[in-house]
Amino acid sequence: MSFFNLNFYKNTLSNINFLYLLSFLIAISYFIFNFLDVEDSNVYFNRLNYLQGGDIFIYYNGQIAFLSQLLAYSLSNFSPFFQAFGYMAFSLFSFILFISILSKIVRNNLLILIFVCYLGAFFPLIFYNLTNSIWTGLFITALIPVLAYKENRKLSWIEFITVLVFATSQAPVLVSLPLYLILLRRTGFDFKLTILIPWILLFSLYVMPNWNSERADMSFILKENLFFFLSNPISFFIPQIVLKSDLPSRLVEFVSFFGMSFIFLVKVFKKDIEQLDFGILLFALGILFLAFSSRLSETFFIGPRYFVPSMIFFIILVEPYLLKLTRVVNLISILSIFIVLVVFSDRYLLDPVNRLKDFKDLFIESGPNVVIDRGGGWIIPLGSFMRQKNDCNVYENRSNEDKALIYCGEGKGEILLK
Repeated sequence: MSFFNLNFYKNTLSNINFLYLLSFLIAISYFIFNFLDVEDSNVYFNRLNYLQGGDIFIYYNGQIAFLSQLLAYSLSNFSPFFQAFGYMAFSLFSFILFISILSKIVRNNLLILIFVCYLGAFFPLIFYNLTNSIWTGLFITALIPVLAYKENRKLSWIEFITVLVFATSQAPVLVSLPLYLILLRRTGFDFKLTILIPWILLFSLYVMPNWNSERADMSFILKENLFFFLSNPISFFIPQIVLKSDLPSRLVEFVSFFGMSFIFLVKVFKKDIEQLDFGILLFALGILFLAFSSRLSETFFIGPRYFVPSMIFFIILVEPYLLKLTRVVNLISILSIFIVLVVFSDRYLLDPVNRLKDFKDLFIESGPNVVIDRGGGWIIPLGSFMRQKNDCNVYENRSNEDKALIYCGEGKGEILLK
C-alpha cells in the first residue's frame, strides 16, 4: 500500500470511529488549556461551590438550562478537577451522540468530518463546555425525528428516552416541534410522540423560560433589530471582524445560510421538495428568529452557534450534489484537520506555561486561595471563598477592577470578588 494512497486516507477519515477520536482529542486539548471557560465558571461552578443556601436551578439569560444545571449540581460535591472533567465529559458525550445521528442521516462522513473540524477550529466550546452543551442537546432533539422520518419508521424506545432527556436542554427546543408533527403525520398514531410533543411544549414554554426577563421582551427586541436593518441594510450584512477566526467563521456561516436557502429554492422549483425539508428549514430559521428576538444586534452574524442549524441543513441538502466532487471533498477533509491543529496551536501552544499552571492548580488544589482569570471577566476561584445567599446584591456597584465571583440568579444579583 502506498503511503500516499488517497483511498486509504479516505477510508480512514470517513470512519465514524475516527470522528469520535478526533472529537475526543479536541475536547481533551481545549479542556486542559481552557477548562471552565466563560459561563461555566461564573454561573455553575462558582455558585454551586461557593454560595450557601442558593437555589439548585436559576434563570440565566432568560431561561433555565435544566439538564446542564442538574448535572452541575450532581457533581458539586466532588473536587474542582472532577467537576470540570465531568462538565467536559458530558459535553463530549452529547457532541458524539449528535454527530453519530447526523452521520446516519447524511451518510457521507467526510462532510461530517469537515463540519467537525470547522467546529473544532471556530466553535470548540461545543466540545468541552457545559454551557454550550445546550446546543448539542438542541440538535439531538431535532435530528432524532429527522432520522426516523428518513428511515420511514417510528421512534425507538432509546430515541424516546433520549429526547425526553435532551429536550430539557434549553427553551428553543420548541422550534423542533414541526419535525415531530411531520413524523407523526407520516407514522400515524405513536404513543411515544403523543408524550414527546406535550413534553417539549411543557418545558419550552413553561418550565425553562423566564418570561419576566428582558430577553423575553421579544416584540421590542425584534422591532429594534428590524429597525436597524431597514436603516442600515448594507452594514447589517457586513460582519464585524475582531478576532483572527472571525473572517473564516463568518464566511462559513454566510455560505451555509445562503447555500441552504438556494438549494431549498432549487428543490421547490424542481418540485423535489419534501415535508421534512420544510421542517428542517423551519428549525434552522426558527433558531435565527429566536436569536434576533432575544438579543439586540447590529449585524446578521450574531455568533456561530446560531448558524449551526443552517450548517446542518446545508450539509443534508448539498450531500447529493457532491457525488461528482469526491476528490475535492477528500482534499478539503484532509486540510480541515490541519486547520484545527493550526488554530489550536496559535491559541495555546505558543505560550502554554500559564495555561498549564492553571491546570496544575485545578488538579492539585494545593496552597492558598487561587483565582484564575480566563479573560473577559470570567473568574475561577479555587479555595475557601464561601458566601451566604444573603450576600447577594441586586444593586452591586461594579468598577472596572471588580469581577463577578458568584452569580446568584436572574433578578437576585451577584457577589463581587473584591
